Amino acid sequence: MKKNIFRAAALSAMLTLGLSSMQAQRSYECPPLNPEWQAMAEQIVTLNMDDPEKANKVFMQLSKKIKKNKEDLVAVGTYFLEHDNYPAASQCAKAVYEADPTYIPGLMFSGEVFMKAQRWGDAGQKFDEVLAIDPTNVPALKRNAFVYKNVNPHVAIDALNKIKEIDPSYTDADRNLGDIYYKLDNYKEAVKYYGAYYDAAPKEADKLDIGSCESYLQALFSMSAQDDTNPDKMIEVASVLKPMAPNDILIPRMDFFAKFKKIELSMDYDGAVAA
Repeated sequence: MKKNIFRAAALSAMLTLGLSSMQAQRSYECPPLNPEWQAMAEQIVTLNMDDPEKANKVFMQLSKKIKKNKEDLVAVGTYFLEHDNYPAASQCAKAVYEADPTYIPGLMFSGEVFMKAQRWGDAGQKFDEVLAIDPTNVPALKRNAFVYKNVNPHVAIDALNKIKEIDPSYTDADRNLGDIYYKLDNYKEAVKYYGAYYDAAPKEADKLDIGSCESYLQALFSMSAQDDTNPDKMIEVASVLKPMAPNDILIPRMDFFAKFKKIELSMDYDGAVAA
């Protein structure tokens, strides 16, 4: 690399500030980071904004030392990725792919780098390469489901169903399937998968996805003409959710709609109004 990858410090800052929240957690097992490489990486991160020329010189020195070692490239690249230095992480991703294009931690790391830049197609391609080597790689399937959820939902559905086959205890697969079918306006399937997720998930605010549960309530209401037990389920779910999200407007609204629907369906109108 002859160019100065840190010269445009302002651009680097915009990239990292806008994308730093993409990686919630690591999807691959990262090799240990050599203390010497870590010290140099820390220096690069520190200098990146104040002295990009010097940061680039240190990076060039470091890259020469590790360019043929795929484990070091992933370890150093992960450090840069987790410290919001996208340009350096991207260079490590390119180098590790050149060193060994079949190295699964390297492919997963490269996919994470592309996710950081919101290059979803490129990220999905890296996870696809992992799955071509190991079709049962659950982390790659989870990442594929994530990157394709909004751009190619049918690929995401396939990935999530494969995860369910491998790990039936992964309840988030049902939640994600519910989200996908809800966005596709397939409320019957959304109710099915949201119901499976809601029944299995702990009823605690920090463990239950409130947004997906809101969509569950709306899907139940949309299908209430086909299933007159849906209003009862909505009332039950809303009663559990209200204490978890006391400032949420949609939950009591759907609770009201459910109760109004029960009045509409009731043979005893006065009794239903009183109830």
